[in-house]
Amino acid sequence: MRLTQEQNLKLSLENLDLLTEDSEQKIIKHLHRFEEDLRSSAVNFEPHKFANYLENLAALFHKFYAECRIIGSAKDLAEARIALIIAVKTVLKNGLTILSLEAPESM
Repeated sequence: MRLTQEQNLKLSLENLDLLTEDSEQKIIKHLHRFEEDLRSSAVNFEPHKFANYLENLAALFHKFYAECRIIGSAKDLAEARIALIIAVKTVLKNGLTILSLEAPESM
């Protein structure tokens, strides 16, 4: 994220329609299931299923990170990708907090 700041790139929700790569679409669909998966895990007393949801999100993000560039992409696309990254970071952090785990600030 430091490099994005140096490139004067900011989070932007205006061009999310530019997120058309398969890995981007899979993350968006997975993020959309957050509330449903959390509720199902809680109602059925199956916290491991919610932990699996978070693990799958991390795996999807890893694939996205390997396939999609931010620095060097068109500014609108880069800023939409930053928004996606922040969404993933937020969901992972909140999900780990729900499971009483701490999320590292950096890897």
